[in-house]
This record gives sequence, structure tokens and C-alpha cells, in this order.
Amino acid sequence: MQVATPQRINNLNSGKGGYRDMAENTEGNQAPTEGPKIKLAANPTPPDEIFIDGVAGILARPGLVKLDCYRVVGIDRSDNAEVRSVTHRLVLPSSAIPEMVRLFQNMARAGRQAADDAAAGGAEKED
Repeated sequence: MQVATPQRINNLNSGKGGYRDMAENTEGNQAPTEGPKIKLAANPTPPDEIFIDGVAGILARPGLVKLDCYRVVGIDRSDNAEVRSVTHRLVLPSSAIPEMVRLFQNMARAGRQAADDAAAGGAEKED
């Protein structure tokens, strides 16, 4: 069984190694992305990580999308309800959404492939 390590997740975009030009990824059934060629610059320090439990809402207007991210802060036992607090707002240009969707699709595809491979490996061991 393969575990989704940070390196494996980073590799999902390219299917190979590390971060790569996301806009040029045309593997699978994806059409090439229109627009300028994009390269990611090396960063000497790791990026900041912010943990969230989910997305509470999406605000959109022409050219801009805002994702309200929440953290679970407790459980209200009287209502049997999860208590959430919006802690961060991720602001993106609208043009970034197709790229984000493509990354999530690649991750889902890789997850399905890993599950299929694990199932096939388990079936081989039973034989």
C-alpha cells in the first residue's frame, strides 16, 4: 500500500518528480493550458502552512474568488452541532481556479490509481 506522503502529493501535478510547470502539464486527457508559459521559482525557505478543516463559503466577482476557510472550534452538545469559525480567507484571481481544479483532479486520479493498484496487489497475493 502506498501512503500519500508530501513528496507523492507534490508529484501528482507532473506524475514525475517535484514541482513542475503546472500550466504545461498535458498528461492524460487534459488540453494544454492557454496563456503564458509559467515556471515556479525555487524558494530557499519552505512555504507557510495553514491548517484548515474546510471551506465555509466562496465569494466571487469578476476576476476574483475568495474562499472562506474554517476551523472546527468545538461541539455544541445542546444542539449536537459542530462549531466552526472562519479563520482565513484565501483570495485568488479567477484565472487560478481551472489550475486548482486540474490539480484536485490529478490528485483524485492518482488516489484512484493507488487504490486500484493496492486492490490488484491484494488479489495477486490471494492467488
